[in-house]
Amino acid sequence: MPFACMPETTASGILTQVGKDWDIPILTLILDEQEIEGRIQTLLEAFVEMLEWKRRDA
Repeated sequence: MPFACMPETTASGILTQVGKDWDIPILTLILDEQEIEGRIQTLLEAFVEMLEWKRRDA
């Protein structure tokens, strides 16, 4: 998201606010041609793990 005029920037701001309003965790992934499957997998696993921690603490 290098420029503020890109659609991803607008969507990210809206999703962040919706997540706060509804108490829904949001994971924003910024992908480009350099991304590798392993990195994406690691990000998703970490997000799920944080959700599990939050559930246990609640």
